[in-house]
Amino acid sequence: TYFEQILAADPKDDRVRFFLAESLSDLDRLEEAEQIYRALLVKSPNEPDYLTSFGLNLLAQRKYDDAAAAFKTLLEQNGLPSGIRNMGETQLAAIEHFRGNYDVALERALAVLQKSLQLNTQAMNIALDVYRRKKDFASGSALIERAIKEYGTDPFLGARQVEFLVRAEKGKEAETVAAAQVKSGRRGAIAIAEAYMQLEKYDRGIAILET
Repeated sequence: TYFEQILAADPKDDRVRFFLAESLSDLDRLEEAEQIYRALLVKSPNEPDYLTSFGLNLLAQRKYDDAAAAFKTLLEQNGLPSGIRNMGETQLAAIEHFRGNYDVALERALAVLQKSLQLNTQAMNIALDVYRRKKDFASGSALIERAIKEYGTDPFLGARQVEFLVRAEKGKEAETVAAAQVKSGRRGAIAIAEAYMQLEKYDRGIAILET
């Protein structure tokens, strides 16, 4: 890669080494990237950039214990920007979700959402997936409604609102929300159509796309 060429000229440049690891991760050369991250962290064990990318690399490899350790170390650092802290906490929720520890994942995801200044779709998806599994559609709907009040409606939230209303057997309310979303524009219509498709209501989804 380009960064390999630069590093060959200056093998002591750790920042270039970090960018090399990033590019290798993007190329799915995850194990090679992991070894570089590990070497960098020997020198700088508390560097947020290294810990963040290392944790994401391990998560992609499904090395959940090591990934969780990396994100916990990240969150122990003082003065972290709120966005990085939010990301680290979200990944810990994702790890518990991947492990099948759904109650813990839900607790972590809800904690993230309570502190988020912007809509965190990953944390929201984790929480809603747990509510689906529990068939707790009322709690899912309530979470979506709170998010809409806080962040405003958008295609993602509108589609999830329709989905959970249908699952809660509130079809008329779902249709009202769906109609408003469809009128909001193409993105809203596509999101609502996909929601109906996921619910296996294919005729309704197709009808929305054809309007």
